[in-house]
Amino acid sequence: MILLSLLSNVICFYLIFILWKKLDQQGKTNQLDSTEDLAELLELFAQEMKEENARLQEIILQYSKEARSTNVSTSSEVQSEQVKTDSSAQFQHDNHPERNKVLLLAREGYNAEEIAKKLDRGKGEIELLLKFYA
Repeated sequence: MILLSLLSNVICFYLIFILWKKLDQQGKTNQLDSTEDLAELLELFAQEMKEENARLQEIILQYSKEARSTNVSTSSEVQSEQVKTDSSAQFQHDNHPERNKVLLLAREGYNAEEIAKKLDRGKGEIELLLKFYA
């Protein structure tokens, strides 16, 4: 009788040990999965940042080209542009509708973060546009 009780206890301990090992292996597998998911998220974030940086570089290049062409233009053209005080009239002559939207929203009192959300653009891009054109 004692031998049977002792044998059943040993079997129970053995089964508990096997279950513990399986749970431990499953926990390691979950950690690996979460590590892989985290790495994938970081890769996606880095890709988004590269794309946003490329867009910003295009905007900066575009602005520098416009600045050069503005310097070449005659002084009368520059003066006539400065005389315009009505913001809607000024934006009608501009060929950059995205920039116009940003500037109009800024003049309506929205901050860079709110404008970025409304236009689905990066906050840094909006801040850059506002620094250049506002």
